[in-house]
Amino acid sequence: MKWRDNMAVKMGIKFFDENILKDGFPEGFTVLVAGEPGAGKTILGSTFLYNGMEQFGENESRCTTSA
Repeated sequence: MKWRDNMAVKMGIKFFDENILKDGFPEGFTVLVAGEPGAGKTILGSTFLYNGMEQFGENESRCTTSA
């Protein structure tokens, strides 16, 4: 499995990648995840970072949070 296909970055979550993102996030773009408290923003970000390292061999990712 490749991390990047046609300059797209996958989340590593099969349903999310196939049904919501289709081709993935554009590589190099900033992505804002917004929602109410408890909506799953932190879980989504943590899963993205984990899958990048475990499934796709990424050794560097950046993630920031703000209240």
